[in-house]
Amino acid sequence: TLPSDLEVMKAQLAIAESKLEKSQRDLERTEVKLPFNGRISQVYAELDQYMGTGSQLFDASALDKIVVNAQFPIDQFRAFAKGFNRDKLQTFELTDYSSMKQMLNSLGLTAKIELAGGADVQWLAKVERFSDELDPQTNTVGVTVSVEGNYRDIDPDKKPPLLEGMYMKVSLFGEPSNFVVIPRFAIQSNQIFLVNPKNELVREPIKLSRFKGELALFKNSDLVGKKLITSDVFPAITGM
Repeated sequence: TLPSDLEVMKAQLAIAESKLEKSQRDLERTEVKLPFNGRISQVYAELDQYMGTGSQLFDASALDKIVVNAQFPIDQFRAFAKGFNRDKLQTFELTDYSSMKQMLNSLGLTAKIELAGGADVQWLAKVERFSDELDPQTNTVGVTVSVEGNYRDIDPDKKPPLLEGMYMKVSLFGEPSNFVVIPRFAIQSNQIFLVNPKNELVREPIKLSRFKGELALFKNSDLVGKKLITSDVFPAITGM
């Protein structure tokens, strides 16, 4: 059986030599590089360590752009979305990525990022995309924003660079809109008290658009030029 065993061993040796040649070719073709200027935050490999295909070598964050994922309560985001231009939304195919990007640009959405904790440090941001689904635990909508040049004009004492893991406050802004604004306390049971040309009290039901702090905002232009009672009238009787 020795001649047969010898042939088997020669075949196994040839296979091993072939694998060695393939590994050497793969090694010669291997080049590890970042497709962007980045900062290495954590390294998972050591010198002379064997790393299999697909192994993670390190974590890196870009120096020219950083991305922040902000979560907004669904009710708050729904109120914000009321200001979107419906005519513009109907002209886009929302299943297409390029169309989605154009849609966000056309809506005039902007964002501002601030350091959480009251520090007066802020950056202007760009709205990149909305999340595909709600967070089932917090019932929030994800909005991804980005800041370019986060290492530009840095001052360690006043304006540090944006780094991965920082806790941020994100504010969203839409296109400016015109509203009729009245004090919030002037609304009584979804009604307001007006004064007609005869100087008589008139109750008028209202359809509120939204609240902004102590102000109530309306899209109804019929209120323009009318006299509103802001003092506390009790009892408020029609015709008084």
